[in-house]
Amino acid sequence: MATFTFNNTSSGSVCFTYETVRNSNGVYDSASPKAALGSFSSLTGINEDHIVQSDYIWSAVIPEGESSLGFFPETIILPGEVYFRGTGKSTVTMTLTDGTQTLSPSELHGQGTLNSIKVIPAVPPTTTTVTRTSLTIAGIGVFNTETNWNTAITTGSAPFVNNGGFGTLPLSGAGQSLGPEGETYINYRVMFNFNLSEVPGTITAINLPFATVAPERGSASPEFSVNIFSAGTASIAPSVGTQYALYKNEGSTALSSPQAVTSSVSYNFSLNAAALTIANTKPANFVIAVINEFDYTATAPADGSTYFTAINTEPEPHFPLVITSV
Repeated sequence: MATFTFNNTSSGSVCFTYETVRNSNGVYDSASPKAALGSFSSLTGINEDHIVQSDYIWSAVIPEGESSLGFFPETIILPGEVYFRGTGKSTVTMTLTDGTQTLSPSELHGQGTLNSIKVIPAVPPTTTTVTRTSLTIAGIGVFNTETNWNTAITTGSAPFVNNGGFGTLPLSGAGQSLGPEGETYINYRVMFNFNLSEVPGTITAINLPFATVAPERGSASPEFSVNIFSAGTASIAPSVGTQYALYKNEGSTALSSPQAVTSSVSYNFSLNAAALTIANTKPANFVIAVINEFDYTATAPADGSTYFTAINTEPEPHFPLVITSV
């Protein structure tokens, strides 16, 4: 991309021309680069209707004072392939891919001045939606075998795994109650696995949109916070102990900022730089864990409380990664 910044001190508009160098016969032929073929953006003070363009030349009317525009060529423009010309008392500063070139009014007059810096075309961002390859719902149900919440969620004696056989998928949940069998602790960790090995380019953004629904059973939950954590880059296989421990074992690296969730609401988690670092290794297994606040802060929910929300498992895709890359 090239950004052209103008400072026109004339009393009135002037003209700026970007012109591909002609061949020795003064014409364009099949070997001539179509250096003016491209698109404009970020126009400040310049009317797009006042730009004329062909494959080899474009010209713009430049108003008094300061103005600017961005130009996205469709091919690489090498040094010496384009003349910059102008009328009146206007300077122009070109901020190009490999540096900056500033030209005075006298340098723009007459034949003009050749570009001294290469211009690389901007690569338009690509959006890729990646659906999960697998999921694991891992949890613990501990009955009177631990003395506190932290040891229960870390070393719970009754872990379980469900690989997606729910009509609605528990997004996250936690609860604690005192019953006939003593203190009961329930905690869910939900892991999703994504294959990023075929995502093109450099990943610059990852978003995780989803909508919650009311649980199939029981009453609606109070609002509570969840966050997205790394669960590694190894395939999630149906091993109960391994599945439940993934979040803790991977160092509890947060991949986003926590959000408060409840039922029947749409959300979007924007993943952070730590997530982008992992994702740009293009792992075949990019495993993330949805962790509730009582789990990642190791703070017990109040006695008698249950916190739970869910997302639909049908129709697909649910819980996709929306990836932007260049």
